[in-house]
Amino acid sequence: MRRILQTLRAALYRELHRVTTQRAQADPSRELAVILFHDKAIMHLEADLRWLDMLEARLDEVRRQPLPEPPQRRRGRPRKTLLPMPDRTSEEREP
Repeated sequence: MRRILQTLRAALYRELHRVTTQRAQADPSRELAVILFHDKAIMHLEADLRWLDMLEARLDEVRRQPLPEPPQRRRGRPRKTLLPMPDRTSEEREP
């Protein structure tokens, strides 16, 4: 799991570096919308990195917890239930 987190973190840092470089190259007098777009992307990438940090910190807590036990289920075919036979009157027995 840590390898996956490290791979994700590395990809996020690469993307953050790329977007930050693009933002720095934008001309504020003509490309304000582009700069704002890059600011938004940077904030999202930083949030994703913080989330990975939080996730990694909580993984240790999760590992210390005992595994949940699945509920016991009955196995095999369900038991047959015998239904009571209706009482037959003498009128029903005669044809």
